Amino acid sequence: VCFVDPLLLAARVLPSFVAKAEVAGVPVAGELMRALRTVFVQRQEAASRAQTAAQIARRGRAHQAGQPPLAVFPEGTCTNARALIAFRLGAFAPGVPLQPVL
Repeated sequence: VCFVDPLLLAARVLPSFVAKAEVAGVPVAGELMRALRTVFVQRQEAASRAQTAAQIARRGRAHQAGQPPLAVFPEGTCTNARALIAFRLGAFAPGVPLQPVL
């Protein structure tokens, strides 16, 4: 629902994340996201979305080799928590195992 969710998840699991590229420029948060090996995506660019999907697939397979898990928020954005918005298929398309978190 908000930017606190990734912080709580990071404290519990220490995953890498998929995030919009603009987050990389946020002071402190951007540095932390880079340190966690975040996959940044330019959501308006089809090529960036395709590269991100490929990266999700590679990282999903690499997790088997002891790499940190990759956290993907399926709505792809923060909301006001009044309604559920459409899920994006990026996390599901590669066909690698995933663990839902609630």
